[in-house]
Amino acid sequence: MPGALTIGQTYYIIQYEDEKLTIPMISSWRYKERTAKDSEDREHLFALVGFSEDELMLRERDLDIVLDLAGLVKELTTPNIAAKGIDHDF
Repeated sequence: MPGALTIGQTYYIIQYEDEKLTIPMISSWRYKERTAKDSEDREHLFALVGFSEDELMLRERDLDIVLDLAGLVKELTTPNIAAKGIDHDF
C-alpha cells in the first residue's frame, strides 16, 4: 500500500485468475475520500475507473491490497510471486 492516499489519484488492485498466480487481472480505482467510521478503523472510498459507476469501500486495515503505480510495477516484476502467499478475494 502507498504511504498516503491522495484524493483523485488512481490506484490498482491485482487479483489472479489461477491458483499459480500466472494470469493477473488488474483493476484501476480512483480514490474519492476517507470517512471516519471510528477512530481506529477509517473507511476509504474508491471508484472504478472506466465506464462503470462501481465503488469500493475498504477499511484501513484492508488497504494492503491497494497499490500505487510504483507498487504495481514492483508486484508484476517481482520473481516467484507465488511465494508471497497472495490471497486477495473480495
